[in-house]
Amino acid sequence: MGYVNARDVNSFADIAHVYGLPSTEGYAANLLASLPLQETVILCARLNAIVSGIGIATMERRNRAAMSFIALPKEEQRILSFTGPRGGHRTHAVFFRGQLLHLMRLAVRHCSPGPRPDFYEAAKNRAQFLKAALVASALWTERTMASRNFARVTEDTVEDHMGYLRKVIEETNPAPNVVNTIGRGWLLFAEHFPKHYPEFEDEFREATRMTFDQYSTCVSGLMSYIMVGNELEGRVFKINTVGAATTYRGVFPDYLALDSQTPEQFAQASQGSQAEFEKAMWQRPIILFPDGASVIIDPVFYSAKLSIGPLFFLLRDHPERGRAVFHAFGLAFEDYANAIVGRMFGNARLNLEKANGKKTEFEVDAVAGEAAAILVFEAKAKFLKEELVSGNEYADFVGHLREKYISKGNAVWQLAKSTGAISKRDWPELPDEFASPTEIYPIVVAHDLRLDSPGTGVFFRKEMRKLLDGDAGQSVRPLIVMTIQDLENLEGGVASGAISLARLLSDYVKEIRDVDPLCSLHNFIAHSEYSRRMKPSPVVLGKSLETADRARAVLFPKDGAGSGAQS
Repeated sequence: MGYVNARDVNSFADIAHVYGLPSTEGYAANLLASLPLQETVILCARLNAIVSGIGIATMERRNRAAMSFIALPKEEQRILSFTGPRGGHRTHAVFFRGQLLHLMRLAVRHCSPGPRPDFYEAAKNRAQFLKAALVASALWTERTMASRNFARVTEDTVEDHMGYLRKVIEETNPAPNVVNTIGRGWLLFAEHFPKHYPEFEDEFREATRMTFDQYSTCVSGLMSYIMVGNELEGRVFKINTVGAATTYRGVFPDYLALDSQTPEQFAQASQGSQAEFEKAMWQRPIILFPDGASVIIDPVFYSAKLSIGPLFFLLRDHPERGRAVFHAFGLAFEDYANAIVGRMFGNARLNLEKANGKKTEFEVDAVAGEAAAILVFEAKAKFLKEELVSGNEYADFVGHLREKYISKGNAVWQLAKSTGAISKRDWPELPDEFASPTEIYPIVVAHDLRLDSPGTGVFFRKEMRKLLDGDAGQSVRPLIVMTIQDLENLEGGVASGAISLARLLSDYVKEIRDVDPLCSLHNFIAHSEYSRRMKPSPVVLGKSLETADRARAVLFPKDGAGSGAQS
């Protein structure tokens, strides 16, 4: 039986089928040679904001909005004559994130220099751009998947597919929820991280010439003002004018120096490896053109400036700080996740250990109970080597994942030890209220949102079974991979009693056992009746709104001063 559920699969319009044209970089170069670089990169970024921007619009709405934006009804009908019988805009994307990022890379190599502001007013020029985009789609597919076929994924072969499945999900899905991103970023870096890394504020200021509060204000303000509520409009913003008539007029140029790059720098990055090109985009996701035009090239990379970006400023010119910085961030993330679990469950116990003489045999971050079920949480913030999933070989990716999450002392190993001990009643220090469960749910809470990619859960569950090696009773349920965004979105519903997490996980286990073994917890919730009962974390929501409102008040005063220009 194939493991991939059709509801979770999107396909892409194909240049060969739609136009009968070749899908080679040489042909893309011919199409791009007469297109102006500046306007082409901006058009790519605007379409990318529509199809992968921050927001909750469905993929079908995003696909339709992108085609409306490009305004080529005859070309759209031609594409639909091919994709329509197979689901049309619901299942086939004409534009998507990975394709548009690849097209930007081709554009800086092959487009003509010099701005031509009204170039894309002409339909024939937009049609030429569309053809170049469809070539880029085919080239992206070849780079990402080569001859791989995810219809062949089974439990026995899942390790052969995990790398490209992660990349496909990463480059065809929208940016993370902006509410979670802003709220979590502030709580992690303003509250939790400094407790474990007291040098944070001084080192951040030394590296950036800004305080973290100032940096957060700039990123949160731009993110909320440009993207929120405008997800399907593809707006462009003259970012260099922000704050010109505000108290941030001396601060914002320092911010731009950190997160922006010139077209020349972008072109230079395009000559490197795929991993180097992606690194250049996420480090500096804003492009400033000589005439003052500017654009955020990718909403996903831009959102990372809040979720992980501050860490990497500390490492600029100081790589020797890496071990201490990442260790402290891991502890901060555990504190953050534990705080959510504590608010969800009144009986939650945090940071429990099992002793073996004077040594600690294992520890878990949190244990909570619902009726006769026990939920065991292990939170981990691990950073994977993206170069292992940026090409098309994916060499050593599975081994790297095993090292980060499954090896001794890491999340899956800890959960195997703790749940095995609970099931055998071999944990004397465990509070009595958790001593006799009928169900035990091991849960990895991951900072890495892409651990919800198809295949990861199957792989982790296989490794968990090996670690248990039959040395656990029937009460231990299959391991659950839960991203931090899922935990945040569950908090309000569980805390209020609208959702029983144990019941939800029981239903999810039935889903992966009987229906779709590859299904992530996130997708299960999205396609189930639980989606209607989700209530996000009031703490994260409150901090997000507070941060965004403060940032917008500073950067975009109500009288319009310093508000820049949009189109």
